[in-house]
Amino acid sequence: FSGFKQMVDALGGVDVCVNEPIQAWGAGGLSLPAGNNHLDGFQAIEFARARHGLGLGDMSDLSRISRQQKLVGSIMKTALSKNLSDLPSLVSFVNAAASSITTNMDVNDMTGLLWSIKGINLSNILFITAPIEPYKYDSNRVQFSEDAEDVWSAIKKDNPISKLDFIANPAPLSSTGDAGEDMSAEIQASTAAMGDVCS
Repeated sequence: FSGFKQMVDALGGVDVCVNEPIQAWGAGGLSLPAGNNHLDGFQAIEFARARHGLGLGDMSDLSRISRQQKLVGSIMKTALSKNLSDLPSLVSFVNAAASSITTNMDVNDMTGLLWSIKGINLSNILFITAPIEPYKYDSNRVQFSEDAEDVWSAIKKDNPISKLDFIANPAPLSSTGDAGEDMSAEIQASTAAMGDVCS
């Protein structure tokens, strides 16, 4: 997590939108108002790791994954918005990333790769969580739904995941009170989370 903190700090922080106030319990005690928030490295780690508290969904791993996707999207959005005058911060960002991962690329290669994808339209970057449904033998667990097979197939064939029906036409939130169904719909409906700066 040290490298992750350094990556965010190298970018000068990142913006994320939260729909309701967050007050995490335990170490760190992250506290954020509803709306757009600019997070430094330490706050970003707490945002990614927080599980128990107010404003954290149902406090499940799946809810935390959705929040982590939003944060990674914001990091990508911020990094790709940099220009040549920001090159020192980009190099610092790549150095921090290199300390967190194992790769056969050196820092120069990684910086060049980042620069080469600056022209990518952010709307073409999609984060999803595999479609799920309640696990019938344990209400506290979930399992892949039939829609997950479409995801694996699209990846194998290098087809756009964004065109899959469950993403293009997300199911409405369940009113049955079933946590598994609610979470599946919530994640499916919020797949294009590129940091989501509040309007």
